Amino acid sequence: MAPRYHFLLFGWVYLLQGVILAYLFNFQKPYLQNSGFSLEQIAAISSILVLPFVLKVAFGYLSDRYSFFGWGHRKPYIFIGLAVCALGFVIHSFLPPAQYGYYSIAFVFFAVMGMALFDTAVDGLAIELNRDDKLYGRIQSAMISGRALGIILGSVLFGASIDGLGYRGLQLQVAAILLVSLPLVRFFEETEGPQQRLDVSRSVLLESIQFLRKPEFLLVSAYLFLSLICSYGISGLITLYGKTSLSLPASAFGTLGGLKGAGQMVGALFVGYFIAKSRSYAMAIFAVLALAVMSALLGIASSQAELNALTAAWGVTRGMHHTLLSVVSMSLIPPGAGATLFALLMLLSNVAIMVTEGMSTALLTVLSYESVFAVLSAFSAASALVLWLSRRYLKPKVGG
Repeated sequence: MAPRYHFLLFGWVYLLQGVILAYLFNFQKPYLQNSGFSLEQIAAISSILVLPFVLKVAFGYLSDRYSFFGWGHRKPYIFIGLAVCALGFVIHSFLPPAQYGYYSIAFVFFAVMGMALFDTAVDGLAIELNRDDKLYGRIQSAMISGRALGIILGSVLFGASIDGLGYRGLQLQVAAILLVSLPLVRFFEETEGPQQRLDVSRSVLLESIQFLRKPEFLLVSAYLFLSLICSYGISGLITLYGKTSLSLPASAFGTLGGLKGAGQMVGALFVGYFIAKSRSYAMAIFAVLALAVMSALLGIASSQAELNALTAAWGVTRGMHHTLLSVVSMSLIPPGAGATLFALLMLLSNVAIMVTEGMSTALLTVLSYESVFAVLSAFSAASALVLWLSRRYLKPKVGG
């Protein structure tokens, strides 16, 4: 069993990630809209801000290959990533987009680069400790529920603060939470995984090529690509839908974000507590189908109460999906160069997020919200078909 502090590390760092996402998903687009950016510009910016996650392969290689400060291969990158992310938000807060335009957005990009860096390092550590089959669901549950808790806390805090502090106050709150957390990184002891770390400088490229040729890689990449188009596309539109179609005030964005996060936490904990690894494959299919149904229903919410209820229910299905997605993905990764290979597996999914962040917003210029939500839900349904077609390769590895 992994040491208890590793569960705390995963939960804590993912909680910080959730706080960042609470701002980016619930407040960033309305902020840009208020600053005079068009939907087309917001769509382009949203796509560009996902680019650092496409670069996680490079971050993974650095983490696997190089150690700094005598802290090991993961902690230095967690520390640096948190510091870079905080600095980006501080600078962005003093450069309003309405006045500084894309110069201001560049520092949001800088902050997301830091987030991608520490996220990559945490994933690598999780893979190295994730060799006991009994821990798969629990480790992923700690990570996903920690992120969900961060979304809840961040959404509630930002929703309560927006009227008094404005958007600059929210950005400085994000930075302060990250900076306060920095000293805690030093107290976590990095340990080697059950197997010795590979000589990455010689073997990682060979392992990566071999990994790319496996049918499991192609099938899981298709599953990630399709399902995350729905997941992230919908997540980025909920508050924009509330603002545009239901005329909700900015303070309501925090409520929506909190409900979404609470639902995700329930979904993640459900998977971690009730579902054994041997049933992960069947549950993964169920989760993406449930996500598709709830995504379509969001587009027909006609009041704030309906949108609140549907957002919470959608969050449950999303929490289940993201937990099981990580279980399926990490079960395919060999030990040693875990950060590199997992980032490689996630490359297509990050491309999907980059595409959908722009596509989902751009579609609103030609389609209604109801139609856009229906289109995005179809991608999640298609991913269930991919999983079913790949049962020959995945069931023996993931469990039926």
